[in-house]
Amino acid sequence: MKKIFISLLLIGSLVLFPSLVKAEDITIYFFRGSTCPHCEEALDYINEHKDQLGDIKLVTYEVWQDAKNEKLHSLVGDKLGLTDKQKENVPLIVIGDQYQIGMYGNASDFNGILSIANSYKENGEYKDIVAETIQENELKVHAKDLDKLYAKVNPLTNIIIFSAFGVLILGFVWFIAFSTKK
Repeated sequence: MKKIFISLLLIGSLVLFPSLVKAEDITIYFFRGSTCPHCEEALDYINEHKDQLGDIKLVTYEVWQDAKNEKLHSLVGDKLGLTDKQKENVPLIVIGDQYQIGMYGNASDFNGILSIANSYKENGEYKDIVAETIQENELKVHAKDLDKLYAKVNPLTNIIIFSAFGVLILGFVWFIAFSTKK
């Protein structure tokens, strides 16, 4: 009886244990410029195909208008061994300790990035150098994921804002029209 109980316990642990172990989260970091047409094109493509990311996160950092994000971009470039000239280029896409400079809105570039991320998921050797850099340097950066980057404004919010603005304009016109002495 004791052997059966131990056997069931071992089999149960083999079945339950893999479901308790969480695979390491893989993040794709996308360093971009606010007016970079290639960055915009690439992000639009990624957003249209974001269902292919699955549980892979994508985080963006705007580096042309944000000094803190630019510092992160430079420090990560140093860790990757990029030249000063390479560090000027965006988009810079970093997955683990691998990177890709440049991306155009096409399947080939996107599939290459997904391939890198998926290989980390399969071999388990993911080292998040961007998160390490942020932690080591105690940086306060401004990240956006795809949902924040492509957030849709609620139409009701627009109606309320424009209505309030209209009431203010009408009130101002009424005040000017009836406050003048005749």
